[in-house]
Amino acid sequence: MLFKQLETRIGGAQVNYHFNFSIRNRYIYVQNSKCGCTYLKSSLTRVELSSKRFFNSEYRYTDPRLVVPDALGKTPHQPVNRSVFIKPYQLGVAAFEHFLSAPGYFKFAVVRNPYSRALSAYLDTVVRNRPPFHSLKADLAKLKGMQPGDVLPHNVSFLDFLSAIEHRVQEHGWRYVDQHYRSQTHHLSDDLIAYDRIFKLEQFSEALDEISSRIGVRLPEADRGPHQTDSGSRMSAFYADTTCSKLVASIYQDDLRRFGYEAPAGI
Repeated sequence: MLFKQLETRIGGAQVNYHFNFSIRNRYIYVQNSKCGCTYLKSSLTRVELSSKRFFNSEYRYTDPRLVVPDALGKTPHQPVNRSVFIKPYQLGVAAFEHFLSAPGYFKFAVVRNPYSRALSAYLDTVVRNRPPFHSLKADLAKLKGMQPGDVLPHNVSFLDFLSAIEHRVQEHGWRYVDQHYRSQTHHLSDDLIAYDRIFKLEQFSEALDEISSRIGVRLPEADRGPHQTDSGSRMSAFYADTTCSKLVASIYQDDLRRFGYEAPAGI
């Protein structure tokens, strides 16, 4: 029943990708894009490969000097078949639902102020012309009176971007919005999943300390990854047009209410 509800809400492939299980360290991390997930998955990957009993230099394919760089590659966001985490497809529906309700497993996620998250997503995926941007091209083309092939990053403003997300939600619903832009309330489904903690990115250091304490392993330092955008210092410039802040307040009203966020001062 739970898997079916999540499948209906975000799709089975998205459940498979975003739910990360560790049987040995007894946690379930539900990834939420643009909320420190690159750093956190990189650190947790190192934790999963840290046991000297199982990973040592006695054999080349268990040597941490090979295994860790291979697992991370250029990013910890590996295809599910290369993930160091146990994935839903390996568990099957019954075991997936069992572990989500089993005592002793620390279930957690991280959220972020929708204003900074939306800007970070724009700077990371539109300005840098990354694949998630392509999911909005049809919506942008319709709004701008262009052909999708003519929609290029340099002619998509932050306002255009937010308008396209609004259009896509209205036309297709949140399930068909890329995870980088999706409502966090919808994505995390905490009305269905009894999380132990939903941390805030704005208190990320404290979150890392608590995660370390709860899983009983100190999280190692990790790379911040290639998706940082320094959006926090650029808020006033991109929200100078108050239409942008009004759109975020409308599109992400559930996130603002559910997680206790409001517009940052000065925008």
